Amino acid sequence: MDRLGWINDLKFVSNEARLANADELNAAVADILAKRTTREWLDTLEPLGVLCAPINDYAAFREEPQVKAMDIYANVEQPGLGSIPMPRQPGLSQTPQPSPLLGEHTKGALKALGLSEAEIQSLIDARVVQQRHTAANHRN
Repeated sequence: MDRLGWINDLKFVSNEARLANADELNAAVADILAKRTTREWLDTLEPLGVLCAPINDYAAFREEPQVKAMDIYANVEQPGLGSIPMPRQPGLSQTPQPSPLLGEHTKGALKALGLSEAEIQSLIDARVVQQRHTAANHRN
């Protein structure tokens, strides 16, 4: 990082000193890192054996060659949103299912907790829970 003076600087000479001066050190490192691109830092640090990697946002992560090679994401039609990328479960090849809509499984979940139809309806009527009206939940 071109800061040889830090080697003998009492504020940074030990772990304890670096922790005591962490705000100053972190601000200085952030300022230095901002002057070059991630690729430039990787090209500088990797040959020196420094363990480093880019910190990706969601979009960049999805574009990583290894993520694509492992087919980690599947495009799933999500009602109300269209096609969205959803991660596959590790070790499973099946395509993920769309996320349930708000209230889609209300009755089934409350029944599984032991509530009666009357108790569930009371919660729905009081607007404590929401019930999405579909053909599927009329069977519950």
